[in-house]
Amino acid sequence: MCPRGTRGAYRREERVELPQELQRRLVEAAAAGFGTLEGLAKGLEVPKSSVHYYRAGRLTLPVSVMERMLELAGDGGLEEEVRAAANVKDRTWANS
Repeated sequence: MCPRGTRGAYRREERVELPQELQRRLVEAAAAGFGTLEGLAKGLEVPKSSVHYYRAGRLTLPVSVMERMLELAGDGGLEEEVRAAANVKDRTWANS
């Protein structure tokens, strides 16, 4: 188990696929309050590598992480854009 206790926990929920540039904007807007991506990772209680992959668009975002990032970003326009572009991926196969 990971020291933060998140390994596997947030992986078993539905994920959201966003266009790469929009996902990058979301991650950077959420990280602005922490100053760094590492600070964002600590605030979200997820591994630093995951935050870097989210920023690069190489990983889909768990729904709870996306919601928390939207809350941290505090940008109504970005939130509308993200919600309009979000493509929720079914993760029921991962819950068995």
